[in-house]
Amino acid sequence: MSPTTYRIQSVSGPRQWESNFGPMVSYDVLFAGASEQVEVTQKPSTAAPQPGETLEGDVVTDNAGRRKFKKHRPDTGGGGKSYGRSPEEQRAILRQGAQNRSISYVEMLVRIAKVEPSEVNWPYVQRIADAMCADVDEYVKRAG
Repeated sequence: MSPTTYRIQSVSGPRQWESNFGPMVSYDVLFAGASEQVEVTQKPSTAAPQPGETLEGDVVTDNAGRRKFKKHRPDTGGGGKSYGRSPEEQRAILRQGAQNRSISYVEMLVRIAKVEPSEVNWPYVQRIADAMCADVDEYVKRAG
């Protein structure tokens, strides 16, 4: 759903308050053509909304029944996406995770006596990490 553009008709406030994220400021804003004000909340460092300005977003009703304006924020990745990381960085992160899991796996094998401690060395761990990375690569190919 795409955001709506609203033109500010009038503003009252501000009300300053503390949130879990630090100080905040709320304004009661009446958009052109609307019959009810909505609450616009932002950080004190953000310029106060002014009549005539436009805001892009959506008017929502919270659990307490208050109408609030939610500013549109462009999609920045997230939700399982790559967060803009390069393929090389993604691969390095995958490798690091595989190495960590390999070390844990080898520790478990030694604890349950499936592998003798004398058999464990870095190339042994790397072979397991390689297998874990290959497994993930295969999954990505099938899913992709």
